[in-house]
Amino acid sequence: MLPLLLADLLTPVCIVQHMATSFIDPWTRRLTSRLGRVVEVAVPGRVLRPRSVWVAGPGRHFEVRRDGCQLQTALGSTQPHAGCTPSGTVLLESAVAATGGRVSAAILTGMGWDGAQGAEAAALAGGRVFLQSEASSTVYGMPRAAAERLPDAPRLTPRGLVAALRADAWIDPAATTRRAQ
Repeated sequence: MLPLLLADLLTPVCIVQHMATSFIDPWTRRLTSRLGRVVEVAVPGRVLRPRSVWVAGPGRHFEVRRDGCQLQTALGSTQPHAGCTPSGTVLLESAVAATGGRVSAAILTGMGWDGAQGAEAAALAGGRVFLQSEASSTVYGMPRAAAERLPDAPRLTPRGLVAALRADAWIDPAATTRRAQ
């Protein structure tokens, strides 16, 4: 899904993936290799630049903060939210606060309810929220929890999620033209 999403995407991307600490660095290295762009574990104070991809590290919440006209990465509390640290809800709520709701979010397959409250906050602030469909989910917990809060949110397959997110994104027209030739 990420290679299709990020091919010519300029919009910064922030990801919370629930995984064991020992897998995060190998996963980011593999993504960097596969995507042709650097994927970094969030550290405080880094500017969310075009084409940047940030993933939540272990043990602390990944947040987005505004510093003047720039959006930056931040690390928050170590306290679990919805049983998770890092938490998708914490990331989404901070992104909504930093952007005034100008966010697009996807809640993907996973156990539990992380992300549901943040997805609702994004939608209420005018952001766009897309949910992975039950049929395409390995575990429908997180998308189901978000669907309960957002009954009108689109439920999409991974390809549908890519198309929906790209429709809201900042695309590099030069890269799109090169790929079409």
